[in-house]
Amino acid sequence: MNIESLVGKTVRLTLAGEEMLDRFIRPRITSNNPTFNMVAIVNSVDQLGIWIEVAEYPVYDNVDRKKEHHPALVLIRFEYISSIVHFPNLEEGDDKGRRIGFVVENEST
Repeated sequence: MNIESLVGKTVRLTLAGEEMLDRFIRPRITSNNPTFNMVAIVNSVDQLGIWIEVAEYPVYDNVDRKKEHHPALVLIRFEYISSIVHFPNLEEGDDKGRRIGFVVENEST
């Protein structure tokens, strides 16, 4: 598989070196694990790494003195990616990147 074929796809990234990553990317709760996983949509790939889409990146507006959220692209450098998982046969939707939770046996989705 060519890494450029992941552009526009949802992937699960396993990342290492969390202390070097953007504050928005770092896990909210730290653990003793050397890696952590995140689900993201790949916007593009270049020689530095993978650009992922963040729908609501927090930005502080110094003029109005309030926090705003704006769409952004965040670079995940290749040296911090330990694995990339993509399921080409699974259907993708816009909400998949934000879904997390548990599956209830008797509940249909």
